[in-house]
Order: sequence, then C-alpha cells, then structure tokens
Amino acid sequence: MVYRSGMSLLGVLLAGGCFSEPPTTPAEGATESAGSTTGPSGSESGRVGSSSESSSSTTTTPPGSSGTTFEPETTGFGSSSTGPIDPTTPSTTGPPPNCAGAPNILYLAFDGVELTAALADNAPELLVFDPLIAGVHGPYTGDDRAQLLESVRGHFQPFGLCVTDLVPDATDYDMLVVTSDTLADGNALGFEALDCGNSVANNVNVVFLSDEVQIGGTKRAIAISKFAAGLYGLESLGPPATSDLMNRFVAQTLNGATFTEPCLELDSAVCISGTCPQGQQSSFDRLTAAFN
Repeated sequence: MVYRSGMSLLGVLLAGGCFSEPPTTPAEGATESAGSTTGPSGSESGRVGSSSESSSSTTTTPPGSSGTTFEPETTGFGSSSTGPIDPTTPSTTGPPPNCAGAPNILYLAFDGVELTAALADNAPELLVFDPLIAGVHGPYTGDDRAQLLESVRGHFQPFGLCVTDLVPDATDYDMLVVTSDTLADGNALGFEALDCGNSVANNVNVVFLSDEVQIGGTKRAIAISKFAAGLYGLESLGPPATSDLMNRFVAQTLNGATFTEPCLELDSAVCISGTCPQGQQSSFDRLTAAFN
C-alpha cells in the first residue's frame, strides 16, 4: 500500500500529524507553516494533507535566475571537480543516460508532464491514483538541473539505484516529477508518497520547486532525494537528524547529509521498522532492503 502525506522543505505531515517550525530560528532563515491532514486511505494509494513553507537565504538566489548556486558540500554531493555533468552524454563507466538495462530506476521528469487520474500509479503510462497530482505539470525552469541530477545520483549511488532525467528505456521504473509550478499555497512543496517496503511498482509523485521556494540548489537536491526516498519506503525523521537526508526539516539538513545507518526516531511511524525498534528508522538499511 502507498500512503500519501503533505510535505514541505521544512517538514512532513504524516497520518494525523502536523509539524510546525520550531520556536528557534531555522537554518538559512527558513520558516514554515503547516496545513491540515487527514488519515491515509485504505485504497491502493492515499494522500494525507498538505504542508507549506517559506524559506530564504542570503547566499543564494531563486532558480530561474543566473545566480542559482549550490552551497559548499562536505561530501561532494551537488558539486563536481570537473564541472556540471551533461546528462545527454553517454557514460563509459556506468549505465546509459536513460538507465537501459538497470534493475532499479528513478526517473526525474524535469521537462513537464501531464498525469492522468487512474486506479493505480503507472509511471510509464503517466497514470496516477491520486487526483491531487493529476493534471498538467510544467517543466523545471531553474538553471541548476544538471547539478540537481548529479546530487541526487550521489545520494542514491550506494544503493544501486540508477537516476536519470531522460525517459527510461524500460517498463518498470518510478517517477518523480520536478516542476517549477506553484501549488495553491505558494510555498507548498507537494505531497510525500510512502511505499512501505517498496512493494508497489511504477510509483509517481511530484515535487513543486517554484521560484517562491527561495533556497539554494543543495537544499533543492535534498528535497528531491527526500521525496524520492518515500517511493522506496523511507519516512521523515524527527528532529534533530540533520545529517540524514530524511531529516524532518530540509532547510536545517546539513549540505553533506546522506542516508545514515543509525536507528533514529521517526516523526510518525507508518511502516514496519525492519532492523530498528518500532518507531525508529535506519535510512541506509531501509533503502538497502528496498532494492534487495
């Protein structure tokens, strides 16, 4: 079963839970206001609530302008010693750019898509169970697309997930639509999809990275990876877990964050915890199990 929940760059709303910004000033001057929630449906896919956020940074400018930058990284994610990669250039050491032949594929759809409401998600057919994300989604217009792709690839590289921004030459893949569109709440990021145990194929979700979400490229990459990880059963961690990409508040997550091994407290446990006590999650172990 796939659960849905409202999510923002600063946090996530899971079933019955609404998280607001801590009273202390968040990193990079970010603030958050959270929306309403409802419980997960008993159908194949359900979506829970919505969340909104505003965020600002004095070191970055919004996507779409020539000044979009990535913050310094401690692990190299989001940057390259050889400059931004060209996703259309075939690699001589890895899978093809469109991940042909890869066993596990995540397609980041930056170019705009139209999703049609259906009885179940089906990424190759552009079908979605949830009517909240059905419809036309415009392209991502930021000038940092290649850097975002490189960062997300780095986040998931230890798990053998092939990440591409080209339509995969495959019949089985998950898709995260990355758009510069704005939701009704101008600061909302969208809705988290949670597929416990990676049990459902061809999941689809959308992340809304509009110009109004004024954070740097590194935090945008973190948001993309956090949304994508939900498609494989990862849940949002309660604060503080700033070194983990599933940290509750994206704006407070460290630039060099990874999917870490320690068992950390969850915001609101939905899935079975696996190797950790119930109510906790090892992001590394849960992702590893998702692809085995």
